[in-house]
Amino acid sequence: MSDDAPDGIQIGEVSRLTGVGPHALRVWERRYGVPSPRRTDGRFRLYSRDDVQLVREIQRLIAAGYSTGAAAERARAQGPRASAETAGARPLTDEIQDLRASLAALDEATANAALDRLFGRYSPDTAIDEVILPY
Repeated sequence: MSDDAPDGIQIGEVSRLTGVGPHALRVWERRYGVPSPRRTDGRFRLYSRDDVQLVREIQRLIAAGYSTGAAAERARAQGPRASAETAGARPLTDEIQDLRASLAALDEATANAALDRLFGRYSPDTAIDEVILPY
């Protein structure tokens, strides 16, 4: 799943990565203009990593109480949050410590919250390569 790949990311894979169904992704695109995948000659939607991050940000905002329309507008205004610098996140060492402490305490709710924060702030590759695998 690389941005360099000419194929991009198909809607089914975006759905699998984010938990947002293909129908909802198409509705969000039509109603709110996000995400905005490119189209192949055959009119298939192909998403970028930024699109996936945008969908995750919309989900995060909806979970925080925003309507879908307001979440889409706010996420579009913020742009993709792929790095700690753009997200204003704490250093990765803090993320590792949060996850380690919650798992050591066998605290499922706190571990889930730590993972949600991690995937909300960083790309999946960064989260897995720099936090989850080293743990």
